[in-house]
Amino acid sequence: MFYRYQAKYMLAVLLLVAFLLTLIWQLVNAVHANHQKHCQLILFEQQINLYTSQIVKMTEIQEKNQNLVNLYNALGQSIAALNIQLQVAQKCWFINPEQAHESLTDASQLSASLMYEVRQIVKEMSVEQVIRENSKCYASQAEIYLLSTKY
Repeated sequence: MFYRYQAKYMLAVLLLVAFLLTLIWQLVNAVHANHQKHCQLILFEQQINLYTSQIVKMTEIQEKNQNLVNLYNALGQSIAALNIQLQVAQKCWFINPEQAHESLTDASQLSASLMYEVRQIVKEMSVEQVIRENSKCYASQAEIYLLSTKY
């Protein structure tokens, strides 16, 4: 009879241990899943930060490009005005030399300002600056790739 109670007691203890082991196993699995999700969130946060910085850089590049387009438009208008002044001077050369001289003076002033604008554009579009911006973009893409393969 003593052995019968002891066997029931042992069975209850065994069932309790099995239940506790099952709970511990589930807890370990939950902690592991939580850790994996935490690592993914860290990765996503880093990627978002990289994407945000890339968007800021791209916005700056777009603004520079828009400024350059505006400069090119102004440059084209100046070239057209210079061409008109030279055509007027050419047509008036024999008919009205004074007007031709005025047109040539205006054309000379336009060409001087045009040369100044061209120099400014060249300064703004230095090759080194374009290379630096492209290399930064490639470095950011490589960093994203490395982060995505890390976890």
